[in-house]
Amino acid sequence: MADRELALANFEAATGCDDITESIEQLERHNWILVDAISAYIPKDLRAGPSADEGNGIVAAASDDDPAKNDAEANDGFSWASWQTEGISTSAMDFRVTPSTSVPFSTSRMISLNVEWRDQMIPLVVSEDVTIAQVKSLIEARTHVPVDEQTLRGWPHKDVASRDDMTRLSDLNLPKNVTLFLLSPPNVGKETLVSNKVSEASSSIAKVKLDIEYDGRKTMIPYSLTKTIGEFKQDMKNLFNVEPRHQEWHGFPKIVTDNMVLGDVGLLLPIHALRLTSVTKAQVDRPPPPPPSVEKMDGVQEEESSDDANYEDGDAMFSLGDDSLPQVKTRELLLPENSEDNADSLLQFLVQFQDRYGEIRPDFYVGAFGEAIKEAFECKAIERKPLVVYVHHDFSIQSNVFCSTVLCSAPVVQYLNDNFVTWGWDVTHKTNEKRLLEIVTKHFGSVVADTVENFKPDQLPVLLIVVKSRGGMDVFAVLQGHISGDELMANLMSACDAFQQAKEIDVKEEAERAARQEIKEQQDAAYKASLEADRQKAELQERARQEEQVQLLAKERAAQNVIQEKVKEEEKQRELRGRLPSEPPDDGSAKLAVLRFRFPDGSQVTRRFLAENRLELLFMFVASQGYPQPKFCIKANFPKKEISALADTLTFEAAGLCPRETLFVEEVAQ
Repeated sequence: MADRELALANFEAATGCDDITESIEQLERHNWILVDAISAYIPKDLRAGPSADEGNGIVAAASDDDPAKNDAEANDGFSWASWQTEGISTSAMDFRVTPSTSVPFSTSRMISLNVEWRDQMIPLVVSEDVTIAQVKSLIEARTHVPVDEQTLRGWPHKDVASRDDMTRLSDLNLPKNVTLFLLSPPNVGKETLVSNKVSEASSSIAKVKLDIEYDGRKTMIPYSLTKTIGEFKQDMKNLFNVEPRHQEWHGFPKIVTDNMVLGDVGLLLPIHALRLTSVTKAQVDRPPPPPPSVEKMDGVQEEESSDDANYEDGDAMFSLGDDSLPQVKTRELLLPENSEDNADSLLQFLVQFQDRYGEIRPDFYVGAFGEAIKEAFECKAIERKPLVVYVHHDFSIQSNVFCSTVLCSAPVVQYLNDNFVTWGWDVTHKTNEKRLLEIVTKHFGSVVADTVENFKPDQLPVLLIVVKSRGGMDVFAVLQGHISGDELMANLMSACDAFQQAKEIDVKEEAERAARQEIKEQQDAAYKASLEADRQKAELQERARQEEQVQLLAKERAAQNVIQEKVKEEEKQRELRGRLPSEPPDDGSAKLAVLRFRFPDGSQVTRRFLAENRLELLFMFVASQGYPQPKFCIKANFPKKEISALADTLTFEAAGLCPRETLFVEEVAQ
């Protein structure tokens, strides 16, 4: 029995198989002959990465043929982490969540805000210490409706509408749960609405940056919103070495279960803060197995050579003994074969690197190399940093020593994280080496690519220190893994000093450009204001000219009307004069009525009529002079009477106008 226990321990140490059931089955399949069992197991373990059956838990999920992933890379420069997990429990009892907000943790009262907008319900959990303006900023991040376009209705108290946006929620005496209604212009936010439900069609670009705090250290991880809580817990287990059943999360807006999708939880976008604590006081690591021994075919056991026994866990993937049997060191490569330059691969690189060398490590940039360059150099001059490219190879003895004693030493890590953007890559597989050479050739040219290509595996790892100069990006130094920590720090400081000189010039020039741009904008604004004033003046002048033309046309039209009326009146007067009988002679042959007319214009006219004529001739004569009835009336003063009021059938004699009378023609008051 003791021999079998020793064989089992040796098998597990040699193969790294953590599944005791599988180890026993493998040994029983080969009659507990250790050499045969190990020989049969090694080909399986050395194929392209561990299988799901081996329980490693994390494998890259996205491929080059995934169009959604490629679209995401085209839009962002990198795709967000997408991992597949096996054997994850979906029991809600495994997950303990303390409801909290995604803003920094505090003891203040939390308020649940449900914001209804266009048939969408947006849940927010905030501290009562935040202001209305901060609430609107959170809403803008979810709906893309600008703060100044937002109108919030439904506050429990009417006087809230009179408060400004800097009012804190604690001043409003709000209940724990509040439902608000967001009003916005019809077209604002329509195209960029971020729904709490992440659809399948948008799964490749549904992402959030998780700012995770654990054991006093913060880590920023891009993560897919389409993953379940169970998958998230399993990924965090591989990153922080905390079993899912021991994970207690603070920062989710509501109670969640393992089968819920992150997009349904109500995380804040683009960044959500979480805090992880372990429900156990300490993580119990499995004790290391005894040194493996190899049982030869003749049954005689031989101890491992002293060289084999001295290998560290990170020295090499395998070594050849006297019988050429590979002694496998179990660990997953930093990058699997055929890795792509994207966030998925770089997240696995970070996870595996931390799993090997601990949490004190450089903050490797999780994203494509082009995005790392933008992060380092394509920002404001004052924010630029040099770039460090770490090239790793697992078959190099220097890799484990350099990473453990130099690269991950506290001073180096602190200096790198404060002053550099660090990007890592593993060239253990030839396909990944080819990919790196393509990247280096594209961004730095063939000379640097040839330099990297000429390094043999035992000369790796190397650090490429890249700075931005006036002419573009330059490789400041290429440092091999055999250098000491002091030498590395000296080179890093030298690169920072050289970069700082160019940076100061860029900062100065950027400030000068900003000043020139500000002056130009002011001049443009003044010019536009002048043009606007000239335009308004021209419009006023044009409006005055048009009004003047309208008035002139109206006057001309009125004058023409007067002329036409006058012509008509003259024609009518001529007609009336033609109809009047001739004035009778004053020869005593007939009784006459001699009438003197005084007209409104001051003129006087004397006319003789027969006494027997009717008054219609009188009215016709006055009208022929331009004074028709009813506009004008005819009056006599002695005795005073109005002649125009008499019937036109009366004779002059009957009207009392014989033999003589003076008549006054007057305009009738309107």
